[in-house]
Amino acid sequence: MPANDPSPELTHRVQVATRWVVAAQVASQIVSLIVLAGLWRMVPQADFGLLGMVMPLVLLLRTFASAGLNVAAVQQDELSAGQASLLFWLHMGLGVLVAAGIAACGPLLAVVYRTPDVTAVCTALAGTSVAAALGAQHQALLERRLRLGRLAVARLVAQTCGGAAGLSAACGGWGVWALVIQQYVELLALAAALWAAEPFRPGWPTRHASILPLVSFSSWYTISGLTFALAHNLDKIVLAVFLGSTRTGQAALGMYTQAYNLMVKPVYLLSTPLTGVMLPALSRSRKDPRAYLDLSSRFYRLAAVALMPCGFGLFLVAEDVMVVLGGTEWRPAGTMLRALSPAILALGSVNIAGSVFSSAGRADRLARAAVATTVLLAAGLSAGLLAGRALGDSDLGPVLGVAWGYSLTWVLIVLPPYLWYAGRTIDRSPAIFVAPQRRAFVAAAGMAAVVGSFGIAMSWVEIAPPWRLTLMIAAGIAVYAILARRELRHVREEFLEFRPDVR
Repeated sequence: MPANDPSPELTHRVQVATRWVVAAQVASQIVSLIVLAGLWRMVPQADFGLLGMVMPLVLLLRTFASAGLNVAAVQQDELSAGQASLLFWLHMGLGVLVAAGIAACGPLLAVVYRTPDVTAVCTALAGTSVAAALGAQHQALLERRLRLGRLAVARLVAQTCGGAAGLSAACGGWGVWALVIQQYVELLALAAALWAAEPFRPGWPTRHASILPLVSFSSWYTISGLTFALAHNLDKIVLAVFLGSTRTGQAALGMYTQAYNLMVKPVYLLSTPLTGVMLPALSRSRKDPRAYLDLSSRFYRLAAVALMPCGFGLFLVAEDVMVVLGGTEWRPAGTMLRALSPAILALGSVNIAGSVFSSAGRADRLARAAVATTVLLAAGLSAGLLAGRALGDSDLGPVLGVAWGYSLTWVLIVLPPYLWYAGRTIDRSPAIFVAPQRRAFVAAAGMAAVVGSFGIAMSWVEIAPPWRLTLMIAAGIAVYAILARRELRHVREEFLEFRPDVR
């Protein structure tokens, strides 16, 4: 980084935070894959389908429970202890209210999906909104103060605890209830870890503490959050309506939801902590246009170096990944994963663009972009469903159609206007987001061409899926390291070698 950077202290804090985040996310990825491999082999696919029928509603209403106030707390220049306490109790109240709403919706879902079993699962998951609210304010304060190393460790500990609890319950044959237990243990462990990491302790609300300055921003952010939650779960809702009434349909939906979760895992493992760094960093630098644009470019460049090879690589190894992790019965999910993998190229860019809107104080524009995105996705999913149903009467045809409709809509229809709108919000061309990703995209595409040819050559020889997957991944890493050496060197210089003297 140039020595004359306008904000060396902020840049140094961002670099330190990012190093912690990257290390924690590598460990988190390993833990997650181990847990998934165990659960996929012990829990029936149809039980994953039952969970997939309920989780869209749970996540949608849990988004409402935050009311966008946690993001508003990060974005604001000043936040008093009284305001923080008031926000905590508001989160808790909304969490209880949402829990009641989730439980009440259980019978309605059973009617819509024509599946009585979802009522009990929906009721059981209702309390997760309260568990999530317990640590929401503490997480916002850690993000606000850029104490992201502590936050990353807390998430890793919680994920490990939840995974261990889920695997233990699955070993006991608990089926879908093992997945419910995993949810609760992870959320409660995260809340406990956040309280240990952040010294803030809520007091009773006082009349002197006002959060009115945060309400306007948070109301728009809540609209955008709810709309994006709907957009990200619309595919599961559509498939649940069409397939959820039969056990075979639930199994197909279960395979789709797990393929989707595996596809989106690198996106959220990178973009969630990255936006945790990005939002407070951009918010603190918004009065300095030069620093703001410089940080924006850096974040997009870092995201591209990690996500571009994931998108191209997962397309090549999707089937082997599902077989190695879950066994041969999960092979059809590999085709679904391949269809979904192009979405990685768009989802990361869209997710971190949310920090651009929020840091600029334009949550209203973020809400409008979310609504437009949902409308476009609805159209794309409808087209995909119709095309999939035309392929045959089996459950897999509609699922594959929806998977391709989802990914192609994100890449070809949503992403270009979304980045244009984000650029307009800060009075810049969308090139500020696209240019930093260009070299990583070209390197990842070149890697896919070389490794894809290698995979075709290996298909002429009988090789077990674990060995084939290992060879493909090793070849991909080696080729990408060569083709993207300039970008990888930049990442090293940016986050490992720079050592400003900041006191």
